[in-house]
Amino acid sequence: MATIRQKLALHKAIKNGGNISKAMVEVGYSENTAHTPQKLTGSKGFLELCEDIGLTDDFLAKALFDDIKAKKQNRKPELELAFRVKGRLADPNEIPKGNTYNIFIAEQRDRIARRVLARSTGSEGTPGGLLDSDKSEV
Repeated sequence: MATIRQKLALHKAIKNGGNISKAMVEVGYSENTAHTPQKLTGSKGFLELCEDIGLTDDFLAKALFDDIKAKKQNRKPELELAFRVKGRLADPNEIPKGNTYNIFIAEQRDRIARRVLARSTGSEGTPGGLLDSDKSEV
């Protein structure tokens, strides 16, 4: 069940052209929460509310399809949206989720350690200040 604030935010967003963050602030959400509108748009109550007013996935997909078919030129925005909806187009501004792990073999680890030590002590190594000799002690 959608909260009153969720209902108000949806109606404000519809009136202001779809700016969810602006609508959230107008109905009393904090600025911090408004910076992450997916907290609202991904909530169970908000999604149920969208379904209740007719913004179903089927309706949206059909409307997008009809818009693409009706337009003969300059369909790029609609096609990009369709690809994004299908998960086939990554948002260039999206921050990757998850962790990145670097796994090194002992030889690589030792070489990196020598480079770090060379930089911190001001030692001279190969051009660029790197010590890549296997003879150095770590």
